[in-house]
Amino acid sequence: MKAFSMFRNGNQRPEAAARMTHVDKAFFGEDEDEEDDEECSRVTRIEGSALLSSEPERAETDFFNGDKYVGDVHSGKRHGHGVYYYDSGDKYTGEWREGKQCGHGVYVYANGDRYVGQWEAGRHHGAGTYYFRSGKVFSGNYAAGVPSGHGVFIYTNGERLDGEWHGSAYPEHGIYTYANGDSYGGSWQQGRKHGIGTYYFKSGAKYQGEYQSGEPHGSAVFIEPDGTAYNEVWHAGERRSRTLILKVDYSFGQSAPAG
Repeated sequence: MKAFSMFRNGNQRPEAAARMTHVDKAFFGEDEDEEDDEECSRVTRIEGSALLSSEPERAETDFFNGDKYVGDVHSGKRHGHGVYYYDSGDKYTGEWREGKQCGHGVYVYANGDRYVGQWEAGRHHGAGTYYFRSGKVFSGNYAAGVPSGHGVFIYTNGERLDGEWHGSAYPEHGIYTYANGDSYGGSWQQGRKHGIGTYYFKSGAKYQGEYQSGEPHGSAVFIEPDGTAYNEVWHAGERRSRTLILKVDYSFGQSAPAG
């Protein structure tokens, strides 16, 4: 997900940012539904006397759809700690409350993805970490199954996005750190730089200005590593004008306005 590259001949220019990598529904805690109705299952074994105890009992339950549950039950529902094996190959290990995942749990997907963290009412809720089979990692807060609040997305090449999520796969504000040492901090929309932001080059130069759909677009100030500053106007990733506004005069050891 690159956002800037070097001009040929030593100049620097921002270029279009690619969309963030596709995130599937599991990232949002939309896991497979487990069987809730005991009429759709058969209990093969119960430890203790569930009828005489107010405490959760250990049970092994096989469902007619191919799922299986091994763990605590209370009043006919999964309650306590248990392991749920899905016919699809998915597996949940953790805490349950009244038939739903609630508390801390680990969900391993058949495709190799894995979620480790808090649950509520069968959804990701609270602090959690989602490990993609590709090697990417998202660690942050969830609410009702979707990323909500602060989170960090780490890519396989070491790049990372540290931002604020509000119920979608993409943050609205965040800082993206590139493998080459550059970074961008500002507004995002659908995984692209959009709005006001600042791009910091490893060289010490920086672009402060407007973006649209991942491209520099609108007014900006470009500051060279030595402090020389320019007013710039961009359109769809192309610079249309540049005006010197501050020149560093090393002969006097000070800066002076242009003109």
